[in-house]
Amino acid sequence: MKKSRKDTKRQWRTSIARVKKGEYLSIGVPRRDNKGFEFRFGYGYLHELKEYHDDPLTVIKAVIANFPLSWTKEQAKTKLDEIFKEKKSLKKEVIERYKGYEIIEKLFDYFDIFDNCSTTRSTTLKDVIMQLIYQRIKNPISVFNTYKTIKKERIDTHSKNSFYRSLDYIAKNKDEILKNLNKKICDNTNRKIDVLWFDATTAYFETFSREGFKKPGYSKDGKFKEDQIVIGMATDENGIPLHYKVFPGNSADSNTFIPFMLEIADLYEINTVTIIADKGMSVNRNIRFLESKNWNYIISYRMKAGSKQFKEYVLDEKDYITDGSFKYKVRDIASFYNKKRPNGHFRKQIITFSKKRAIKDKNDRDILVQNFIKKMNKDNLVSYDNLAGSKKYKFFKPVNKGAFYELDVAKINEDEKYDGYYVYETNRTDLSVVDIVNLYSKQWQIESNFKTLKGKLSLRPMYLSTWNHIVGYICLCFVSLVFLNYVVYLLNSRLGLQGKNRITEHKMINVIKDVKEIEVFVNKQKTETIQVFNDELKESWDTYHTLLEVLKKITVDL
Repeated sequence: MKKSRKDTKRQWRTSIARVKKGEYLSIGVPRRDNKGFEFRFGYGYLHELKEYHDDPLTVIKAVIANFPLSWTKEQAKTKLDEIFKEKKSLKKEVIERYKGYEIIEKLFDYFDIFDNCSTTRSTTLKDVIMQLIYQRIKNPISVFNTYKTIKKERIDTHSKNSFYRSLDYIAKNKDEILKNLNKKICDNTNRKIDVLWFDATTAYFETFSREGFKKPGYSKDGKFKEDQIVIGMATDENGIPLHYKVFPGNSADSNTFIPFMLEIADLYEINTVTIIADKGMSVNRNIRFLESKNWNYIISYRMKAGSKQFKEYVLDEKDYITDGSFKYKVRDIASFYNKKRPNGHFRKQIITFSKKRAIKDKNDRDILVQNFIKKMNKDNLVSYDNLAGSKKYKFFKPVNKGAFYELDVAKINEDEKYDGYYVYETNRTDLSVVDIVNLYSKQWQIESNFKTLKGKLSLRPMYLSTWNHIVGYICLCFVSLVFLNYVVYLLNSRLGLQGKNRITEHKMINVIKDVKEIEVFVNKQKTETIQVFNDELKESWDTYHTLLEVLKKITVDL
């Protein structure tokens, strides 16, 4: 009973005549100029029609909305009688609809992530993937449970298999999807990919089989015998992720760097770049690789290890320049391989000290020590079983052949000497010390992205049966992360929000969760919409309306 596009605004309509006996309902087809009716028929008084339904006018409007314009009066009346006056065929449904889905839909249309991807005959792909992204942000659950949840929120949905097939498509077209995301972000922000922040993390899985990159074993997080992978990621200066790459479980951080850099150079056609990373990437082969490409780097680490000569140099007050609570000194060092074979490259080594960082280092160490002390028995020892799987216990040593551990006081005292001392190594000779420290200070953004990816977006595929589905799922989570970061950045930058007034990820997720309507359907036709609103939801509704306006504007700007 669907009408052609040109007739979507011209449909069977109702008219009410107010007479002495009451309100009399007529139904007909309007003229093409919408002035009057081509023909119509009377259907009865509204108060009498309430015998069939409490709100007869609303129900009748919903029923006739899709009547073909080619029907005669007799055909229309007969069909309306069948539906309206036979109560058993009148189906009423009430659902909750989250308005946050509209935000995902507008972002999806804006990014056009399937541009230049492989062709597909699927007519449901776009809608299914939007549903998956929306669910990841609103309340991350498994793919199967997403399918079941969407069925509760929508009158019409798609088959369970279409949700899994969409993961196959995403896995196949991952690189093109990532390039499309980058292109649109570059179009509408000040994104520059000549400076990137890089890091890697471990993610854990619960799946049916051990294939692909999953390799269980001991990880840097101190977990044993869990299926895991390592994910490398790069972000821009605004904290919006650019790229990710998946590595086998238990891959050392330093081993992820070169393959990652080669991949982003190829995908995004990067010729010059400054990569900012932590000590995990600071190994000789990585530095040599960057130097061979004439790429720049800023690598920083807390001063807690090194040769005796280097430690003495750090603690020696000679040559330090003091600026309030911050002091630093700089020296040039040549690039060697195993303390020999120079390649002609030099870099600046900057040693800094900050009282604020010293306080933080002390507090971090005290937490680790106290966590260990809590596990001690009456002999001030911690058993191997109680220690296994615990994170970052640095300040202990084995006794009784490794069956127990005790605090290593010497290690604690040694670590304390270097509270507040941080080392920066860079070949960016054009930057001041303050510039280098400020650039590296944005490294927290990538750590925040990992926290969101593994926490709020739940990067832990639940019971996916194929490696292709896992690859597609990871990409889906990354796209969700980009969408979330992008709208947060967009709102704050467009509205000039700072400090406590900034829109946060938490506030955006609340918008997706809180902003919703109650919709009433009769025979699949919407008859009523009620906004779920109170004082507690006002902030989420205000943010929602603001974001819609900003999203509309960026399409005009482009």
